[in-house]
Amino acid sequence: MEWLFVNAFYRGLWSLLAFAMQMSLILVTGFAIAYHPIVYRGLAWLARKPKTTKQAAALTAAVALIVSWIHWGLGLIVEAVLARLKV
Repeated sequence: MEWLFVNAFYRGLWSLLAFAMQMSLILVTGFAIAYHPIVYRGLAWLARKPKTTKQAAALTAAVALIVSWIHWGLGLIVEAVLARLKV
């Protein structure tokens, strides 16, 4: 009976590692795109546009939603970059 558990754990562990690698690659590519000089300058330009905190939050949410439709890993990173940039 315990061998069944060990076999299931062994098979499940390696399938989870493959999934984790795929998710890591998605986030790494999102990070690489978001910190590319052209994209980063565009985000910095965009971050200077809102005048109030509410506008900044709405802009960050809207940009993250739009970019996430293209690449969800990029959407996660772009949201963090926009939130971090000084207005």
